[in-house]
Amino acid sequence: MIVTVFLNGLNDIPSFTIKVGDGNQTIKWLAQVVQYRIKQDNILRNEHKDDGVVVIGIRNSSRELINPVDCIYEHAEPTGMTVYVDITTQLPSDEWSNPITNEWQEAAYLRNEVHMKWNTEIEQWRETYAPGKVSKEQGNSNISSLSSNFIQIGEEFTSADIKVAFDLDWKTIVWNILSPKQLSDISQFKLLQSTFHENYSVIYDLFNHYCGFGKVGERYGMSNIEFKHLVHLARIINAVDNSPILDEIFNKVTESTTKQSVSTLISSDAKSTGTSSSMCSLLSRAELLQALVALSVHSDPESTTYGVAAKELITGKLTIYRDSLLKKYTLYNSNDPLVKQTSRDYFHLVKNTFKGWCSHHPYLGIFMTVKDLIKLLLTAGIIEPEQQELLVSKILATQLNTKGTSWELEEVVFTEFLEIISQTATETVVINGVDNMSHGKKLRLAYNSLIDLDKTSNVKK
Repeated sequence: MIVTVFLNGLNDIPSFTIKVGDGNQTIKWLAQVVQYRIKQDNILRNEHKDDGVVVIGIRNSSRELINPVDCIYEHAEPTGMTVYVDITTQLPSDEWSNPITNEWQEAAYLRNEVHMKWNTEIEQWRETYAPGKVSKEQGNSNISSLSSNFIQIGEEFTSADIKVAFDLDWKTIVWNILSPKQLSDISQFKLLQSTFHENYSVIYDLFNHYCGFGKVGERYGMSNIEFKHLVHLARIINAVDNSPILDEIFNKVTESTTKQSVSTLISSDAKSTGTSSSMCSLLSRAELLQALVALSVHSDPESTTYGVAAKELITGKLTIYRDSLLKKYTLYNSNDPLVKQTSRDYFHLVKNTFKGWCSHHPYLGIFMTVKDLIKLLLTAGIIEPEQQELLVSKILATQLNTKGTSWELEEVVFTEFLEIISQTATETVVINGVDNMSHGKKLRLAYNSLIDLDKTSNVKK
């Protein structure tokens, strides 16, 4: 994979290319390499620029900022991608000579320990600038105005990273679920904003729990049925009895969003995977936020205390549900590090098998019936016929909380499928009569069985 780099605003300077292999590096890494190439090759020599160069933004071919924590492959086509890089040789400073940075720079350079070496270069700016040497008005005018509809996909963030994620997600929201009267209530709107700002890790964890890791060429976001699973299992609202209400909220949030969301193809080449933009809508994380606000006041859409209602929801039922997932799911609570690594390594391969055995609904999304789940596990050899009772009575009942309603047992979404496989592997996988393998090794064997099944048979049932 090759990344072609253009420097914004410098049309007379030729582009250059960077080989990135499979594109598993982050956009942060790409910024570092671009900056190194500019200095090493003296690319700006004809522009009579200073030696110091800082990358202050990387954009895609549509000139939209790319999240610095994303991987390159998440935004590239199979052969590569073209990026447009914002650079500056002169950062503005405040009256204390501290460089003024934009949101993209903060996300890329200042909020991750892995990239603390970038702070060394920032410190050099401090030594260069005297107070008032470069005022806020004299610096690059783009610095203070940069914003982005960032897309975070399947990454583990620090609290500082999640704060940046909230700030950027919040800017993308088109508040079509709140009336003009509600939006004019400054105190309630500020309460709403501060509540999500302080508790955004809950939204991030839940969104990532259902959506997992994105992949180039695939649509990414939360489907209608996953949204219903979330609100139903979190005991916010009964999704069986109130499906029309949830559909109305889902449609209003997804259909009326005017800014680009995560519920689009990560790659612009939809034809390469047979996908289409006309497929079922998907909620982005920012759209999920708005949908949850709508849910908090669904019984009184014109509520004058919507900020209070949203706070009660996120600090109450949503937090309780998130915490229960962290305790229940082996991906989060296993002491075996191989469990988590295996889940990452096999995520997309196992998802392909899941899709092959799923029901594909044009509106709800994809899900698997319990009947097909058991048949898949039997066919893959993960369970034996006599172990079906164990799977249904113990694992499914625990995982899907089936003591509530039968609906919770009838449809399995992908995140539940992964956990069922994980728990099933622990209980049933035995090699040559010996059961002394770690959970991670058992899980890897189970995943390999699913992948082999997907490779050797094109027949679903």
